[in-house]
Amino acid sequence: MNQNGQPHSGAWVTFTYVSFAASAFLIAIGIFFLPIDLWMKGYLTMGIVMLIQTCITLTKTVRDNHESSRIEPHRGCQGGTSADGSLQGGLMGIAIAQGSSGASRSAALRAGAHPPNLISRLRNATEP
Repeated sequence: MNQNGQPHSGAWVTFTYVSFAASAFLIAIGIFFLPIDLWMKGYLTMGIVMLIQTCITLTKTVRDNHESSRIEPHRGCQGGTSADGSLQGGLMGIAIAQGSSGASRSAALRAGAHPPNLISRLRNATEP
């Protein structure tokens, strides 16, 4: 996916498919007309197919690593308490906030105990 989250244009996608097909076709023609034995042609073909496969795998791995480095962890995932005794996140904060009164639950949220969508799931699970 590109940086701004918008899909690629149809022209760009068509260009990439056509350029890949043209390069694969030209390599195949070049190998076919080489004045070498059949086993040598097979070896070259196998090497090119493996090169294409590893290029695709490498591209996906680099993209995945880049996307995972852009995701920032939630600031309250470490757990523990502050100097004033308020919750600072983690599973202990979730358990205390789940079984506590509304005042201490809101204090836990203000302290950054856990993501808001998780607290809403906890509320829905504990309410009749």
